[in-house]
Amino acid sequence: MASGLRKLKKVKVKSQISPPLEKIEIDVVSLQTFSYSASYKEKTDIDLTSCKNLEVFKYKHGMITEDLIQGLNCNFPALKVLVLHGYRHHIQRIEISIPLLEKLNLSLPDLSAEEAIINAPRLRSFKCYMENIPPLFSLNQTSLQEVALKLSLDLIYFQQRESFREDFMEIIESFNQIKLVTLRFTYYSSSVINKIVSKVSNPVLLDIRHLKLKTYIDGTEKVNVALVDDLFCICRPESLLLVSGCGGNDAFMKILCKKLVRRVKHKNYSAAAHVKCWQRDLKGVKIEHFGRNGYKKVVTCHAFLDSFQILEPKQKIRFVFEW
Repeated sequence: MASGLRKLKKVKVKSQISPPLEKIEIDVVSLQTFSYSASYKEKTDIDLTSCKNLEVFKYKHGMITEDLIQGLNCNFPALKVLVLHGYRHHIQRIEISIPLLEKLNLSLPDLSAEEAIINAPRLRSFKCYMENIPPLFSLNQTSLQEVALKLSLDLIYFQQRESFREDFMEIIESFNQIKLVTLRFTYYSSSVINKIVSKVSNPVLLDIRHLKLKTYIDGTEKVNVALVDDLFCICRPESLLLVSGCGGNDAFMKILCKKLVRRVKHKNYSAAAHVKCWQRDLKGVKIEHFGRNGYKKVVTCHAFLDSFQILEPKQKIRFVFEW
């Protein structure tokens, strides 16, 4: 137990594999930041109830329980940043209700809860990774500006949930009018997106203005081609940002450029209805290449393809679309 340290502002704890850390108790009113990195799936009792001025709480790699979440809701009125990266512990319902919370980062890969409620009226940034989307998902997005979703769903989960398409679309639609949405696609999740799109003859377009994409697809060129078409079938972003050398982003950018070049040459070529739709709606596109030291260059799709082989990693590439 730590107490009596009147000027203590920040505590960072990292647990060792053995022996396990059973309890952390801190009684310091001045504490503003607490960060804890647990051993794999370790369950630790954390008591910070006296730290009423706590603004940042970060909890990684441990077991996340209903008691932990309830304690966060009740005991920290000044909390602004919450990071929970861990593993669920028999959680059927997850509810985060913190009035002053501005940033929320959730990573719960094995969450099996039936309901998730995020009630944070001042929330500006929401980043989330869940393999299984709860059937009931509610997010208060009054002031939300930035959303990052890691979509990593397997086909078995998709096949077992007949209502998955409706659940997924409802969640994505709830992020309309938001400044920036980041989507992360794996091979399986891109297949799921394809199944979602192919079942809807006239999908509702999502009002996502600025999209950041991270792809982790080691599949064939056909998979990337399908992902390009499916993505523009459900949204018409003003800009699409990717970082070179990140996962499968290079392959995706190359396919996208080829399709854009081909679109100019063969505007009436035979394709599926939803493919024709986005290509018909697209009026123009330019590519902004952001390099080091503030370097910025605007190029055409042809020029970008010609220089693709010498593209360095960690370069920001932004496609700007006119619809």
